[in-house]
Amino acid sequence: MKTTKTFALVLALPFLGATATAQDFDPSDSYRRNGMAKENMTLIGTVTQNPVAGYFVIRAGNGWTYRVDTRFFKPVGLNVGDRVRAYGDWKNGVLHAGNVRILRHGDPDAVVSQIRTNRSMMGTVVANHAGDEFVVRARNGWTYPVRAIYGEPATLSVGDRVRVYGAWTDGMLYANNIRFDYDDAMMKASVSNLGDRDVAVVVRDVAIGEELIVPEITRAGTVVDNPVGSFFTLREANGTTYRVRSLYGWIPKLSVGDRVRVHGKLSQGVLEASNVRIANQADANAVYGTKTAARDKRT
Repeated sequence: MKTTKTFALVLALPFLGATATAQDFDPSDSYRRNGMAKENMTLIGTVTQNPVAGYFVIRAGNGWTYRVDTRFFKPVGLNVGDRVRAYGDWKNGVLHAGNVRILRHGDPDAVVSQIRTNRSMMGTVVANHAGDEFVVRARNGWTYPVRAIYGEPATLSVGDRVRVYGAWTDGMLYANNIRFDYDDAMMKASVSNLGDRDVAVVVRDVAIGEELIVPEITRAGTVVDNPVGSFFTLREANGTTYRVRSLYGWIPKLSVGDRVRVHGKLSQGVLEASNVRIANQADANAVYGTKTAARDKRT
């Protein structure tokens, strides 16, 4: 007696309201070892490409897209966005379908909006457009448009090295996280001692032959000049002054005489602060940034 095995890939897309659980399974994995095709397979998913003569493409619940061969018949009424179940034989990475059933007609625009691939990219800002859009040139030489969905950093400017994380769709990277990058993989780094207070990373940019000192430091002191935009000057108790730039832009209520604690990286003589804490106002616990500043034992 011949035993027939049926494999199902169940798609669960939020915009379709499906409740089934997607299986993380690639049909091709089941036969790669012996090179044999599998018969009577079932593939469930959503049509992501307009059907053309002889085939169409569906996206399964595991996120993979699969080509479905329909050379021996023409599915009637099949469109992008439709949820379908295809039956047939799996061979050479293609499902040769003998039957295609439309489970539910869908919204083509909704499908396109869901076809997003997560991306992480590092590069240099080469253009900063109005609003929250800018352009990054990656190390492969290509340029990519980026839109910051939560707003771009206030201090972002042309020439900054950044890492962006988000979803790629319709020719645009929609970034939900943007980080300034001081430790580019194209740079060569060595450890250097800055006196007895800090250990820094001396980074040499291979492309331009320029050395940048990039330490992680925490400083506490007094604001000695009126802040201009995201910049202000901090003077420590020992008289050392730092030009500080808040990576999150203008800080409300900050003024001359305020005691503050800042944390960030020193770059070309400017302390690029990822955290600024005002220490002598009523809202002393208000923190501007994402990284909590370590306590400065010298003050």
